[in-house]
Amino acid sequence: MKHREHKTFNGSALIFGDLHLFVKQDHRRPTGLSSHKDYNANSRHNMRMVLRQIEEFQGAHPVEPLMVFFLGDLFGVDQHVLTDNTQRSEAAEFLSTIKTLTGHPAQMVWGNHDRSSQQVSESDLFMQLGLLENPSWVDFTDADGNIHWRWHLVNNNDYEQPIPTVRHGAPSDMGTKPDGGKARRKTLPTVEHVANGVLGHNHYYAGEDMRPHPGGGCIDLATLESFKDVIAVIYGDTHEPSSDGFYPYTLNSAGAGHERYAMGLGSPARTSRAQDYEDAYVMWFLSPAVSGGERFDFEVHRFGARPASEVFLPEERTLLRDVGGVVREATDDERRTMRGILQDLKGRTFEEENISSAVDDVLADDLLAARVAKAHIQAVRDTHAAG
Repeated sequence: MKHREHKTFNGSALIFGDLHLFVKQDHRRPTGLSSHKDYNANSRHNMRMVLRQIEEFQGAHPVEPLMVFFLGDLFGVDQHVLTDNTQRSEAAEFLSTIKTLTGHPAQMVWGNHDRSSQQVSESDLFMQLGLLENPSWVDFTDADGNIHWRWHLVNNNDYEQPIPTVRHGAPSDMGTKPDGGKARRKTLPTVEHVANGVLGHNHYYAGEDMRPHPGGGCIDLATLESFKDVIAVIYGDTHEPSSDGFYPYTLNSAGAGHERYAMGLGSPARTSRAQDYEDAYVMWFLSPAVSGGERFDFEVHRFGARPASEVFLPEERTLLRDVGGVVREATDDERRTMRGILQDLKGRTFEEENISSAVDDVLADDLLAARVAKAHIQAVRDTHAAG
């Protein structure tokens, strides 16, 4: 397992979901993404909302140290690097402002958009500039130095890696050494109820009743043995926020013990039209100094995302001509069928024979819909051919 630094912090934290800041915007993509009025304007709004959350926290708790966490996919939608130097400068200013306001670089979980086997990602650049950090964990302590929580930053698809667990009154795991070997355990000062939590980036869920259910490829926390010592999981990647806040779950294995909790904060980015939920969330993780108790506490706040009606262009009407020549608006089912065809075409060579074959595969029992779909796709091909 690769060595990553770890940190100790006496203070509170703000935790944010996926921001997906900026997409390529040029004469071919004047609004950034075809369904959006102006995707990058929405990114700028979301950066302002992050800074507003920091200012609101510091207004309420002016002497409390504060650290900011992002749960991955900080930059880009269909790319790993920003292609516009203006966007890069705006991102650098945003992260510099966070560092200036809090006195610390933002801490970040690596998401699937934050690292690439093909090229250096934008997040790599900002880590080199000292504006982002990706530690293995952060120990949150009280004023006496006793650890209350260890938040493990579990990068995308690293959920089966061992969790370096902190324990009360016993040697705690200390991860790996710089040479990659296992570090020697240490007995650390902790409170009796010291807890381990995960800040992660994957489609996690905790049982069939949890909403939203992320669908295929999701990771069931109730069966994830590598998280057996974890009490809380706060995650990104799933864009729709958890509908009931923290969702309780228990491990399926024998002797699972205490109840655990999971929550997806959601994404304010609204990268696709289907993301029409009301808002995303921000987690305020409050130290005993500001919670008024003996333990750290959680407060769930609304992010302040722009409503879907302000983010997306009006949905285009789809007209169909029936066998009798009557023109009518397509039903929702017919629109979904057409979207399914287009989705199935992704990655195929854009040639007429392949298009016809793909459409016939999907709509073998509906010749009228097949003709409509082929005509629609041919019109798109003609438009592209004309420039």
